[in-house]
Amino acid sequence: MEEDKKVEKVEEKKAEAQHSHTEKPKPVETTVKSQAQVEKTVEKKEVKEEVKKEAKKDEKNEGKKGDKKEEKGGKKEDKKDKNAKDEKPKVEIVLERKYTVPFYEAYAKPAKKRGPKAMKMLRQFVARHMKVPLENVRIDNRLSVFMNARGIKHPPKKLNVKLQKDKEGRVTALPA
Repeated sequence: MEEDKKVEKVEEKKAEAQHSHTEKPKPVETTVKSQAQVEKTVEKKEVKEEVKKEAKKDEKNEGKKGDKKEEKGGKKEDKKDKNAKDEKPKVEIVLERKYTVPFYEAYAKPAKKRGPKAMKMLRQFVARHMKVPLENVRIDNRLSVFMNARGIKHPPKKLNVKLQKDKEGRVTALPA
């Protein structure tokens, strides 16, 4: 009898071990919603879709209408006023010149120092020709990207630039 009980226990343990790694997950309990709750969620989804469609239409209309007035929520807004707030105040340009800046001397430096040397040469050239201190020279991002396009080892041999001096004495170097 005792042996039979032991055998049965061993068999039960084996069966449990086999079923433990192949157990099926328990089903998730779902909540039952009333018809009113279902209708509310459907209405919310429809409203969201309508709002998205209207936003897309407004974006398309902005490109077509330009500066025309539109009604939103009973108020009329002028597109010019909206765009004017986003833009920075324009700086008055006093002087504008075009130059060709040579960078041949940068090639006398070791390869890894040519790019930085060319940028220093550009700043010095701009300061000298526009008669401003080095601190007032600003190199435009597009010009900087162009100078570094071939890497630090190979800056351009020469470069056409447009220099703009504003009322406050700051000079901006732009690609010509």
